[in-house]
Amino acid sequence: MSLATGSRIYAVSSCIQRSPRRTKVSFCPAHYNRESDNIRSDVLYTAESSENKGEFEDAIQLYEVGGNLERALCLMSTSLAQVIARPHEIGPLRPRLRAQAGGMLQRISGHTIGADPSTVRTFTTLVDLCEFFDSYAAQQYAAALEMIQRSELIPFSLSQVEEKVARFKKLDERITRNIPDILYATMSMIYAEFKKLMDEDTLPGLSTDEVTKKKQFLKERARSLTSFSGSIPFRIPGDVNRKLVQMEINMH
Repeated sequence: MSLATGSRIYAVSSCIQRSPRRTKVSFCPAHYNRESDNIRSDVLYTAESSENKGEFEDAIQLYEVGGNLERALCLMSTSLAQVIARPHEIGPLRPRLRAQAGGMLQRISGHTIGADPSTVRTFTTLVDLCEFFDSYAAQQYAAALEMIQRSELIPFSLSQVEEKVARFKKLDERITRNIPDILYATMSMIYAEFKKLMDEDTLPGLSTDEVTKKKQFLKERARSLTSFSGSIPFRIPGDVNRKLVQMEINMH
């Protein structure tokens, strides 16, 4: 961040406070004057200028400090959507955005905020997906599967497919663009769990019936994912679709 940008943030922060009941930025009555109003306008102008120049991290911070939380969350969601599925391939950008988004999430959690509810839902979903992909990359499969099931983005049984397809049609594009990676990661974890069941040495204490039931359970999960991928109004990349189908076939 440039010195000028940092100075503007400091200046407006000294004239603006957050209401204890609202995350939306508001002016301190004791300090409100024409100068503070001008500073706020100047910060928002600088935010727009930073956005136009592609300096999105600066723009997000300036929009938030200047009181335009709607634009700050939209821009953060757009930025997150491009990096969440690649924990080890983006360099330092993803960790920075993740940290910045985490700070924003803490500031808005539990408050009524000056942003559209759908904007907030998209943002919080993307933050959760960032954690999901981190857990997947770290091979923390139990935690990752619990997260993605809690998100309700994809089905985990055949009976859920129709409902999730209908829900998909209402999702923001910044979420739907990551669905192929979500499906691949989830299927990979289900398949890894299935392969463990094929190795008797890793299953101490499980009866044959229990193993059979777990296999059937995982097979249905896999079938629900391939059924979902073929039903949503979205073009799943051919290589991803082939891998999904192949993993399901390998479980039979």
